[in-house]
Amino acid sequence: MKKPYTPITVTAPQMAFGPARWSDLAPSYNDIPEEFKDHHNPWVKLIGWWFFKGLSGSITLKAKPGFDHNAALSHVAAMMKSWEPKHEHKEAAAAYLMSLWFESTEQIENETYRKGHNGDACVHAEEREKELIRLATEALLVATAALGVWGDKLAPGTLEDFRCKERAFLRYALKESDEP
Repeated sequence: MKKPYTPITVTAPQMAFGPARWSDLAPSYNDIPEEFKDHHNPWVKLIGWWFFKGLSGSITLKAKPGFDHNAALSHVAAMMKSWEPKHEHKEAAAAYLMSLWFESTEQIENETYRKGHNGDACVHAEEREKELIRLATEALLVATAALGVWGDKLAPGTLEDFRCKERAFLRYALKESDEP
């Protein structure tokens, strides 16, 4: 990702599985200011909370003028799903971009978003699960379409195995099974 850092529209597969190339969504570690490599930075603390606990309705994020709120949040969420960089790079990059795209507020500075989180954690986990299932279903539809086009070029048994896993996932998504 090159300066100026602006949020990009991420695809459903990127939201579900992270970016194909980390560098498409994040600045290099050397381009991130040192203050975002410190665990005491309020933005780094927010990203850590989001990564380990999820964001709850107890925080209000306001995009800075010129930035799309949803695009910026989706961009950072897709970055956080990547397995490519070290955790320190992921955390610093996400915190840095959040600071560029969102207004700093008392909630962020004083970490008040942590209050009352446990009481509604189940509701937010269920909402996140529904959104992930929706995104994974979109990715599955794309994969299914690709298999329809290139299915005859796959190794024997691959298409049948995919179809079996596809049916199991859909049963899980429709709550007809407890296992994906």
